[in-house]
Amino acid sequence: IDWRKEAQKLKDMDIRVYAVHALGRNDSRNFYQSLASITNGTYLKLPEFDSIVDFLCGICYGQNDRSQVEAYEKELRARRGGRELAPAVRELFDKLLGREVTAIVEKEGGIKAVPKGRFHTIDIDASIRKISIKEFVKEKGLEFKTGRGFYQFTKAENISMKKEIVLVNKGTGEMYTGESARLLLGVSDDDTYAMKKIEPSDFM
Repeated sequence: IDWRKEAQKLKDMDIRVYAVHALGRNDSRNFYQSLASITNGTYLKLPEFDSIVDFLCGICYGQNDRSQVEAYEKELRARRGGRELAPAVRELFDKLLGREVTAIVEKEGGIKAVPKGRFHTIDIDASIRKISIKEFVKEKGLEFKTGRGFYQFTKAENISMKKEIVLVNKGTGEMYTGESARLLLGVSDDDTYAMKKIEPSDFM
């Protein structure tokens, strides 16, 4: 099957494709972008699957009426109690409503935005029974293996100074790294192999 020819047939039938690029692999980006472009559709990035319901609802509303998209965005913001939407969801609404996309840019002072899809966050049901991180990860259908880090945002962690520091804005899900991120946590490069206990905060 020549997907380009098939995509052209969809365009000829006035069918637009919402090309949802899951997890942001660079080697497949061109396919999704081209599929959307050929059909006059929309290229969307879905770095984390926890936003998939918002994506499906937003796209369905977008096919029907702009006012429904606006109402759904308002509903999601109200549901989050005034906190900012996740970056991918914010970008979804920007594109569906024809607004300028509010891209995540490098912050001043050396704090850099972490590329979407590099890390993933998993929400925990408050009613879930007490289990180990390993059990939890496996129940979510993910692979647990030595060397792959899984961390709880609500638990203090002992980290070595040689490790990369990543800050997570819990309100938006945006992640940042860089030298200033280390300084914000009081992590120094003076002793590469020293350990420091990091307590959770509103930002991480």
